[in-house]
Amino acid sequence: MSILKKFLLLFTVSFSLVIAQENPVTYLNEAIDLLEKNWEKRDTVDWQDIRTRYYEQVQNAKTIE
Repeated sequence: MSILKKFLLLFTVSFSLVIAQENPVTYLNEAIDLLEKNWEKRDTVDWQDIRTRYYEQVQNAKTIE
């Protein structure tokens, strides 16, 4: 997948999730789910580690910003 296609995918996902969700944890779950499903080399990524690291960052967040 080219860099441009990855950027467009991430932009589209982010934009649609911002509109659809206000809960930071829900937003994070949906974003990671989409990336995991569509990432070209998804088998080389430790998705659980990514979830764990980012969940720690959003635990006290009130908004997705």
